[in-house]
Amino acid sequence: MAVDDFVCRDTNDLVLPKKRIFPTKIPISHWQLRHYISLPEPDHLYYATGSDVWCLNPSTQKRNHIAYLPFEARCTAAGHGWLCVGGEDNGDFAAIKTGSSHSADVDTVLPLDFGNSENPHSSLGAIAPRVKIERIGDEIVNSVSVHRLPALRDGASDEVVAVLTNNDKSVRIYSLTHLAETARLALPFPVNHATISPDGQILVAVGDAPRAYFYERVKGKKGAKLKSNDGSSNLSSDWQLLKELQTAATFQLLGLRLEHYAQLAQNAATSVSLRRRC
Repeated sequence: MAVDDFVCRDTNDLVLPKKRIFPTKIPISHWQLRHYISLPEPDHLYYATGSDVWCLNPSTQKRNHIAYLPFEARCTAAGHGWLCVGGEDNGDFAAIKTGSSHSADVDTVLPLDFGNSENPHSSLGAIAPRVKIERIGDEIVNSVSVHRLPALRDGASDEVVAVLTNNDKSVRIYSLTHLAETARLALPFPVNHATISPDGQILVAVGDAPRAYFYERVKGKKGAKLKSNDGSSNLSSDWQLLKELQTAATFQLLGLRLEHYAQLAQNAATSVSLRRRC
């Protein structure tokens, strides 16, 4: 899972002399293809455990309960004011607007038995109204990445999208700006991860085969437009297959972890985008 690299760290900051441990439970036995933690900005660490989504502030050691979902999380991503969660069955997907206010839950200091206490959603009732539940795909959502796409014409606004990969052999583009699925790419194998280059022009997808698929963003057919909730409109976009590359067979043999897929995909998409502009 990936988001645009607007938060960068120097490599010498990856290992720090001080550390804090926040015990929690991640009830999943599959050690591959899972991403539960996102840090879109300092002191806002979003994570999922079971059906609950949390925001942890490592500095204050406090957490907010963001939402209780009608499905168990299998992957998350946060960025550009959105938090996205994918589920295990029937393309379960939740889009959460993190910038909106919600006073149902108050910060509480993490207890020593965090993860063993009573369900935090026992008194919450219905899902918070800022949570949009969708079914995007037919099987498990393997990954989500969040990106901002530049406008296709002067005067139009940028668009924030979530890119979902699924075991149903598809990559789906979901517009968080318009709260609608805008594109579906069919591949010949289950897809484990997909990401978009920083300039928003190249998408690369990888999965259960030693091949990588590259797509280029183009304007939608006949200038089709999408309308957002605030009444504004923007030109839709399509993704055309640009290139298919054979990748190392060790992807399958070694069972490369999702974070390695994500880094490889991000680097590849950036490289192809730069070559296209040269």
